[in-house]
Amino acid sequence: VSEWPQRSEASPALYFLGEVALEVGDPDRAWGYFSEIEESSGLFPQALLSMGWFHFKAGEWEKAIKWFEQLENLYPSSPLIPQGRLFLALAYFNGKKYGRASKILGGLLEAKDEHIRERAFFYKALCHYKREEFQEGIKLLRELIKRWPKSPSLPHAYFWMGWSYYRMKRFKEAVDAFWTVAERYPDHPLSAEALVKIGDCYYNMGQYRRAALAYLRLKRRKPKSPHLPDALWGIVLSLYRMGDEEGLRAWSEELRKSFPTHPLTADCLLLLGNYFEKKGKSEEAERYFRELLEGFPSERKAEEARLRLSSLLLSRGKASEALSLIRPLVSKGKGPYFYQAIHKIGEIYHELGQDEEALRYWRRVVEEAPREMALGCASKMADIYEGRGELAGAHGILRKAIDRFPRSPIAWPLWLKLGEVDLKRGEYEGAIRAFRQLLALAPRRETKAYCQLRIAEAYFRWGKRKEALEEAFKGAYLYPDQKEEAALALLLVAEIYNEEGKEEKAVQACKKALHLSPKGEVKQKAEELLRRIRAVTGE
Repeated sequence: VSEWPQRSEASPALYFLGEVALEVGDPDRAWGYFSEIEESSGLFPQALLSMGWFHFKAGEWEKAIKWFEQLENLYPSSPLIPQGRLFLALAYFNGKKYGRASKILGGLLEAKDEHIRERAFFYKALCHYKREEFQEGIKLLRELIKRWPKSPSLPHAYFWMGWSYYRMKRFKEAVDAFWTVAERYPDHPLSAEALVKIGDCYYNMGQYRRAALAYLRLKRRKPKSPHLPDALWGIVLSLYRMGDEEGLRAWSEELRKSFPTHPLTADCLLLLGNYFEKKGKSEEAERYFRELLEGFPSERKAEEARLRLSSLLLSRGKASEALSLIRPLVSKGKGPYFYQAIHKIGEIYHELGQDEEALRYWRRVVEEAPREMALGCASKMADIYEGRGELAGAHGILRKAIDRFPRSPIAWPLWLKLGEVDLKRGEYEGAIRAFRQLLALAPRRETKAYCQLRIAEAYFRWGKRKEALEEAFKGAYLYPDQKEEAALALLLVAEIYNEEGKEEKAVQACKKALHLSPKGEVKQKAEELLRRIRAVTGE
């Protein structure tokens, strides 16, 4: 370069100096050489392509994109443009910008270069897969297979076709595609995973025996495959679904012995613990939960095992041990099982008869935890307060939970409790509001009929006979299919008529009530009311 001061004469040397600088990992120095190249030498487009390729190989997608776009913008007629566009599309693809990549690849589907065309078909299909446009991706993969029947990309094409069908839940077609990979290309790196996916397809179709056989095929063909833990786990799950306890024990043992530290072994131990707990074999369940805690103390599954084991111990009367087992989940701070742990600690304290501690822990669940757990805890707390005669406490916690989830369709049991509590407190207006809200939320007619009856009773206790009569009639005539509630509503009508001195109407209402429901509470109340009426009228 120093001997040829003219840039045009020095350009080839500058170009090769730049390439050497890239080889030793110095892109800044490389660009220093490349930028001195005379444009007329024709080497500058190749330099831009080399800069982009360097960053592409380093996984620096944004930097690679910058250089490939410079090539296209500065030299749109260069013969390197198709290759540069392919690299640009792949950089966008690897940067998860699948829409941009797909658009560029679409322009390369008819490229003159055979290799570029094939790559464009394949990666555009993958773009469709990533964007969950599975049918479009399958069309391109089928076209690739048709045009290039001897391409080394075919195992990949069939594999991703299988995945596309799998994501569409078209498991039979997925099996065909994965089977092609496994049988036609048995030595290909994807064949082992294809066998696992065949098992997954059969599993999702509920064909558990065929699933187990597919997973077993991988064990026999490729006993050293990195996908073997997945296959063994698939066998365990299939046998679990089949209810084959003997097989479940044997293959679980195989997985645990072959891969004692693999995360799927933790899954297996948790499954075994849950399985034997449901079977009533609590000692065996406890053994598996403890094995999981000892072998995988930092795994997420260990936290779930602590919860399961604490429930098991609590059911066996070992509340103190259950408490010590679960405390670490709370002391760790907020995590996926944090509120479940607080909830469980509350249960344990309640079991130990320490309701104040139970209420303290459950209050946090009500105030912070997800909806279903919070509402459930509020209901339990209200029961404790009500059992102690602390109706204000019951009202407060129910109100707090309802206010967190005012429009929740699953909050209706709390509205029911709130109405009952306010009715006991003599807070009739609040009770009526709660029961009216429940009328809108309750999923079943029997609950709605009960609410209508309680609204009428609340007005009656409040001394508002006119409103009570109106609401009681609604209960009787809006819900005639709910015979007991309708009959009780008619008895309330009879009670109001009797207090107003309208004994004849009261008797008629009693008789209608007995006609609807002639047994139990209705019969007892009706007979009592009729005796009182006869005592007054002498009839």
